[in-house]
Amino acid sequence: MMARKLTDSEIKKIVDLLAGWKGPLSWEMLSKRCEGLIFRRPARQTLARTARIAIAFSTTKDRLQVESGYTASSISMRAAQDRISRLSNQVAQLEAENRLLLEQFVRWQYNANIFGLSIAQLNRSLPQIDLRPT
Repeated sequence: MMARKLTDSEIKKIVDLLAGWKGPLSWEMLSKRCEGLIFRRPARQTLARTARIAIAFSTTKDRLQVESGYTASSISMRAAQDRISRLSNQVAQLEAENRLLLEQFVRWQYNANIFGLSIAQLNRSLPQIDLRPT
């Protein structure tokens, strides 16, 4: 039986989990923690093949290596450092995702030009969908 793909909601939950991750990190550990978060345990390959998760995993690994030696003296200082770290990780994650989306946009723009699509055609609004029961 083929495994279900991760939904956008599940991917966001996993990326958020990685943004606040503390301690050792491996694909296996992430897979186990996902079970309690999304109520199923995705395979390591599924996690690694999902671009947003792979980027978040990589940036989290980098962060954990840098943080491995830090010590904060006060609880409030540690909480502030944790929040700054989590937000910095989210920014790095979003910047990486944005870079990939910009690359995709340039590729689409080039292909649209090659196939003779005009800006007016590309900017045309989506058709209205009639959701009334028939």
